[in-house]
Amino acid sequence: MPPSVFISLFLIFSFFSSDSLACRLDDRITGTFKRLSDSPSSRFLYENVTIGSISTSRWGDCVEILDQNSVIFSARRMGNSVCYRCVTFIFLSQNVLQVAHQNESVCHENAQQAKKSCFDSNLVSTAEGTFLMRTESLREESCGLDGQFEVSFKSKSSKAQCDISSGSSMTNCENVNQWRIFYQNCSFPSFDEELRCLGSWTDKLASRRYVMLYNSETEDYKCGIFSTNQNPGEIEIFFGSETRDCTRIDPSGFNAQEIYRFRTSEASMESVLVINFRIRFSVLFAVQISRMDPRRIRLAQGLQRPAGIHPAGRRLRPGVHVLRCRRESACTGLF
Repeated sequence: MPPSVFISLFLIFSFFSSDSLACRLDDRITGTFKRLSDSPSSRFLYENVTIGSISTSRWGDCVEILDQNSVIFSARRMGNSVCYRCVTFIFLSQNVLQVAHQNESVCHENAQQAKKSCFDSNLVSTAEGTFLMRTESLREESCGLDGQFEVSFKSKSSKAQCDISSGSSMTNCENVNQWRIFYQNCSFPSFDEELRCLGSWTDKLASRRYVMLYNSETEDYKCGIFSTNQNPGEIEIFFGSETRDCTRIDPSGFNAQEIYRFRTSEASMESVLVINFRIRFSVLFAVQISRMDPRRIRLAQGLQRPAGIHPAGRRLRPGVHVLRCRRESACTGLF
């Protein structure tokens, strides 16, 4: 091979290699996601979006990273021309991304023009943009409701409802990111429902708290907003007229399709802690067993061995108060 040809190939390879290395997407936003389809004629409710380290299935190849949030992408159009777009990513949780960009029918001829269309991530509220929900390698997230709760439920469209005194309950004592709801004595047959927490976040502009849940049985998502008018010991969550869409929820709840109310149960307020006595590095691990439902077992915080506790290997009888905890991480001591 003539030296001139070798040098030319080397320069071309170096150009593309340095360009791809310079435009490498943050690992936090890479992965496989679902997004709500924005096409009324689409056969599918959700669309798949794959984000790699240097390209995406939806917006094309990474051209330039402007800051920690906005990225210029390029994609080939019909006729072999190149379309440039600016996409702003907002990291809401480890499993939920918010994406802000111009209408996807708008294309720019070059990266410089596309830069002018970028959004300021600090000025984007949860009621705007679209959302990407991670579908693989989900990270564990807590949605802020930890423990055991009495539950009321109301659906405006189906007229289905559960009263707070029905005996229905919710717990995440098995997995911090799994809400398990037991519906009983409701206007519909009793059943259990599992909702996986994908994340909870507070809107920077409106100071409103949102939650994203996933139902693996129905393969559907629910985005809700926490009510600001809450009674002491109660938490109310509204899911909008389109329960899977965060942008269509009114914080007043007037357009809520579903309303959940969670009230701290007595079993959660004064739990029975049964000591398991597996000693690791001189630290005892407590297993929390609720009086209300002894099957719900959860590993609580590591506890230094207090005086007067029974010898290792012995389990105290359920119903014997050893430690009183208002939360699993807030044990106040012996009594």
